[in-house]
Amino acid sequence: MLITTLLIFMSLAAIMQQLASDLDIDHVVPLAHAYRTGGANWLRRQKRQFANDPGNLIAVDDRTNQEKGDKEPVRWKPPA
Repeated sequence: MLITTLLIFMSLAAIMQQLASDLDIDHVVPLAHAYRTGGANWLRRQKRQFANDPGNLIAVDDRTNQEKGDKEPVRWKPPA
């Protein structure tokens, strides 16, 4: 039990040591995908609202965000 607890703590400590520069705020549904699938016709206010919707934003590591690019959620899933 002690070893398991120690390993979990060490894993969490490693995650917490990430630099802020290693994190990105990502859109679950990429802006480019939204644009291609109807967002091009939205009013500027609607585009801004979609881009800043907290339900569509997640913090991810920058490498994962770069791998995803502007793929739609159906075509890309984060690593397990």
